[in-house]
Amino acid sequence: MKKIIILFVFIFLTGFVYAKNLVYIPTANSVDGVSLSYDYEYNEHNHIFNVQGGFNGFEVSFTNYNNEFDKDKFIPSSKSVLDAQWQFIPDFGAIPSVAVGVKDITCKLDKNPTFYAVATKDFSGYIPLELVNKLELSCGASYNSLGIFGGLNVQLGFIYGTIEAYKEDYNMSCGLSFLDDTIRVGYKRFNKSDYVGIDCGFGF
Repeated sequence: MKKIIILFVFIFLTGFVYAKNLVYIPTANSVDGVSLSYDYEYNEHNHIFNVQGGFNGFEVSFTNYNNEFDKDKFIPSSKSVLDAQWQFIPDFGAIPSVAVGVKDITCKLDKNPTFYAVATKDFSGYIPLELVNKLELSCGASYNSLGIFGGLNVQLGFIYGTIEAYKEDYNMSCGLSFLDDTIRVGYKRFNKSDYVGIDCGFGF
């Protein structure tokens, strides 16, 4: 926990870039910088810590799932998952950003990694309302765990909300956004459990 706090303090001292937007499914967004997120599930005391690093369209993500009480084995468990992504078409004009990637490279969550392609487009520029800061739609397809997936990320002033669906499940989040959406604090529904957490990022 002390290491996580130190990382978030480091973000505040270096300057902000963006907050991770959707809960689990990938988007085609890619920035030069690093994002961090920490989420806590209060019923079974589960912790999720994620760090993403990106440069020139390439991103690598590390996620640690730490369960203090495993409901099946009745013992603590921890899994560390590695993902990677390449955005080969950036968002410009009417063209969405497009990326390909792989989740769970080391097969910690499943027997095989998940390969995917995803497109993301922010439509807020087409809406003549200053209140709509972001209206971002992502959709894609994968081989393995995600199947056909999609997600919506909306920001109205300092309030945000997201919803995403993949295969036979869905996730959502809502809360408050600060400093031009570089920090998000709020609620997340992930894998049929309720979390509270914070997302933020800094640039190089």
